[in-house]
Amino acid sequence: MTRREMMDAVDRYLQACRSNDAVAMAALFGENAEIEDPIGADPIVGKKAISSFFAIPRNIAKLRRIGPMTVFGKHVGVQFRAGIGDGHQLGVAGGKAFELSSTEIFTFDDDGLIARMVAIPDVDSVDESTDGRVFESGDA
Repeated sequence: MTRREMMDAVDRYLQACRSNDAVAMAALFGENAEIEDPIGADPIVGKKAISSFFAIPRNIAKLRRIGPMTVFGKHVGVQFRAGIGDGHQLGVAGGKAFELSSTEIFTFDDDGLIARMVAIPDVDSVDESTDGRVFESGDA
């Protein structure tokens, strides 16, 4: 898998998040893939479990890339500004919608699918100046 192919897959993940397309998101993952979201949480293992995870609307954040992708071997790192609709997920913002920075690391398998994704949210970066506003899905 080339650098460009991995970066394109991460871009497709981002677009699927923006459009709340859980099916498109799950399609990017391999059969035995794992998601650790947030880091330290029990991993979500297997395509069926990942599909179920993304089928819950609160588990899809609105993501806006804020920096370049970093590629090393079969790994891609990217930093996002994430609009979270339910602060209870991370125990912040009093359960209201909020924005924070997050880094996600994607590892790809030999078939070009995501084998593992780890989300590293920066809960101290919650943007309280938005007064609960989560950016629009069309924001870039």
